[in-house]
Amino acid sequence: MTRILLLLLAVSHIGLALDAKHAQTVVSVLSPLAYGPTCWSSVQLQNLGTARATVNVEGHKGSGALVALVGATSVNLTLEPGQKVTLRLDVPDEESPEGWVRIRESVAEATEPTVAVSGQTECHDDNHVTTVAQTVAFPTQDPWLAAAVDDLPGRLLMILNASNRAATATACYSTGSTVTLPGTDGGVVEATPLCAEKRLLQIPPFGTTTLPIVSGGNSRFGITTNGASLVLRVLVPQHGGTKTYEVDSSVKFGEPVADHR
Repeated sequence: MTRILLLLLAVSHIGLALDAKHAQTVVSVLSPLAYGPTCWSSVQLQNLGTARATVNVEGHKGSGALVALVGATSVNLTLEPGQKVTLRLDVPDEESPEGWVRIRESVAEATEPTVAVSGQTECHDDNHVTTVAQTVAFPTQDPWLAAAVDDLPGRLLMILNASNRAATATACYSTGSTVTLPGTDGGVVEATPLCAEKRLLQIPPFGTTTLPIVSGGNSRFGITTNGASLVLRVLVPQHGGTKTYEVDSSVKFGEPVADHR
């Protein structure tokens, strides 16, 4: 009997290992989510499938610190078919416009994700309430952006690191001048902007950083990153100062930059 039980346990562990091997995780991010005495942010999750869905939901400060989500007793949630839950980012006695939430849904390799994600931020000023819908972003490796500042007037860029490893970024403020250098194989490399100002940034694990797109009279702005799971967001400050931001969803970001070294 003991041998039979041991054999059954071994087969069971093999099955679990195979299931884990063929599972995949879909990662999405809602940001920036403001919180504080006059602002609050919420996240809505709804299972649109016909089977149970398992999600991992983490709330973070801009510094990366993990915070509680009101409405959830654990970071792991199981949603029944059709079930909808609303969670609120709650950081007592603190205020920030750069909170964020990461949602990870585990799905089998041959299936599609079924959990719909949405969110919003509300801020009140006297008797006026401003509501900003937050769009979902999907972290990518080494995203980049290059654009004329005329296309991005008065905006800010937020870099969000959704991984547990530090990431780096290089921002280039250019007046339009470029330089062309020969490649290692003797060919000509594409013209590179000449930076009138360059900023080197480090983003801590699960942290965010925000920088201006316009500085020192630049006409072009570019940024390259080095990180496994990053989100770039161009933000438009809302009325009432820096209490909340709206994401400029018209801006498109580049795919990972090829390594030419």
